[in-house]
Order: sequence, then C-alpha cells, then structure tokens
Amino acid sequence: RKAQNQKGSRERGGMRGTIHRGYNLEGGRLPRSKWSDTILNDARFGRSDLRETDFSECILNGADFTGADLSDADFDGAVLNDPVFKGADLSKARNLTQAHLRSAILDDATWLPAGLDAGNAA
Repeated sequence: RKAQNQKGSRERGGMRGTIHRGYNLEGGRLPRSKWSDTILNDARFGRSDLRETDFSECILNGADFTGADLSDADFDGAVLNDPVFKGADLSKARNLTQAHLRSAILDDATWLPAGLDAGNAA
C-alpha cells in the first residue's frame, strides 16, 4: 500500500527518523503499522484501523484521529501536540498518559483508558 502526502507517495510504516507533512490516511486499514521515531505534521488518520500501531517516540503535531480505532496502539515516549481524538477508541491504548491528553481535542464519544480523563484536554 502507498500513503499519499503533499510530496507524492511513500511506503507506509517503517519510516524511522523521517518527517512527513499532510498525510491523508483517512479510513485506512493500517493495523500494526510502525511510525516510531517519526515526525508527523498534520496527518489525518480519521476512521482508520490503527490497532497495535507503534507510535513510540513519534512526534505527532496536529494529527487527526477522529473516529479511529487505536486499540493496543503504543504511545511510549510519544509527543502529542494538539491531537484530535473525537470519537476515537483509545480504551486499550498502551503507554498513553494524562500528559498526552493535555492539548488533545476530545468529545463525549472518545473512549479513554481506565484511569485517564478528559479533564485537562481542550
């Protein structure tokens, strides 16, 4: 599969240490993809299947995960700046912290892991 961005297409996952802007992966089936050590600016993952996806050490700036399934996605060491999680399923996300949600945009349909709340989110 190819992922489309503003500069053309690139292979999905396995992109350690690279910077990507404007990926549109809405509705994608991307379970177990690897985005570790990657910088993603304004990526759109709305309604995507991101189960078991590796976002460890990833920097996500303005990523939109509206309605995405992030079951068992790993956010260990990730930096999340203004992510949109409206209606997203984060209930089983791993290594997601309250600090990750500080600048997040959530709604009543967002599923959070036990022990986390939308209290500090935007």
